[in-house]
Amino acid sequence: EAGLYADRMSINLEMPTEVGLKTFAPEKSHQEVQKDLGLVRDRLIQLKDERQIIKHVPKYVPAGQTTQMVVGAHQESDQDVLFMADKHYKEFKLKRVYFSGYIPINTENNYLPAVGSAPPLLRENRLYQS
Repeated sequence: EAGLYADRMSINLEMPTEVGLKTFAPEKSHQEVQKDLGLVRDRLIQLKDERQIIKHVPKYVPAGQTTQMVVGAHQESDQDVLFMADKHYKEFKLKRVYFSGYIPINTENNYLPAVGSAPPLLRENRLYQS
């Protein structure tokens, strides 16, 4: 129902790999995120089809849906990131995949990159260029 009031909806993958997601957010799964992305995609398709028959069909997230991935927190490759982005663009008709470079601030978690070792912004820029 939120899609009837929102211009755009973002359902975030969070991490490019399932391993990375389980490491940092064990309560989440790509399968659940994909289920939600699929619900929005299906509703968009349904209303588009109805709009061809009925003149006044309510708009549903008219600017589309997006997702976001954090890069550099885990040992994912650029290929992993781009594969996941491409798959989701195609399967869920996303308008945009956002990449956010991980910025270390936590000194208490040994799984995370150390403070001061942020991935270069160049990597984030190159992912967008791809």
